[in-house]
Amino acid sequence: MKVMEPKTRNVCMFTNAPIFLLLISFSVFVQSVEKTTTKSPEDAYLTSDSASLRLSQWRNLIRMKHRFRAETDIVAVVDDFINKAKYQPDEQRLNGQDYWAAPKEFVAAGRGDCEDFAIAKLFTLQAMGVPVKRLRLVFTLLKGEKTRHLVLLYSPEDGSEPWVLDNLTTNIRVVSQRTDLQPVFSFTPKKIWMMKGWQQTVELSRPLNLPKWTRITRNWQARLDEFTG
Repeated sequence: MKVMEPKTRNVCMFTNAPIFLLLISFSVFVQSVEKTTTKSPEDAYLTSDSASLRLSQWRNLIRMKHRFRAETDIVAVVDDFINKAKYQPDEQRLNGQDYWAAPKEFVAAGRGDCEDFAIAKLFTLQAMGVPVKRLRLVFTLLKGEKTRHLVLLYSPEDGSEPWVLDNLTTNIRVVSQRTDLQPVFSFTPKKIWMMKGWQQTVELSRPLNLPKWTRITRNWQARLDEFTG
């Protein structure tokens, strides 16, 4: 697996929805104050010709899942496909609103920030048959900057070193190569864990309690039929 130097850093600030970790009797929950909207801020992009093309390419990729010989090939192709989108922080396009795009919204818009990249990779890989037990969204801090950043962690079936799927790098890098990141907690649609380094420690008693995350997970399962039916 080739290792490339990181791109110019396009990092996520999560500026308008600060996340506070409250450790009480070994239990942590996350709260967020966020603006609400009646429709997606990206609605204007969903019907354009370029959006239609990107969505078509995304759906075709998912439907090709049986053509790949190895699960690791699927992961590498998805990481490359999603990373072709343009990095653009929310404050540059959403009037300061911190918004987590659903995978379809992100692909159609062709742009987003770190959480949009990571979430799109998670659910695309799930749609292509990669078990969620090998995938974790990881909330990290960029060392030396204390900037918040979201990545996707993939643990290969053979037990080898986990991969970090990140919009900051042109190629996938393993966890030992990401000394620039300090993991804080990891989560899936149903679970959340505290992290020590890249190792999961305490599994918490409740899932990530963010309205923006709940909106995505609630709608995704029904949409899986679009790719698996």
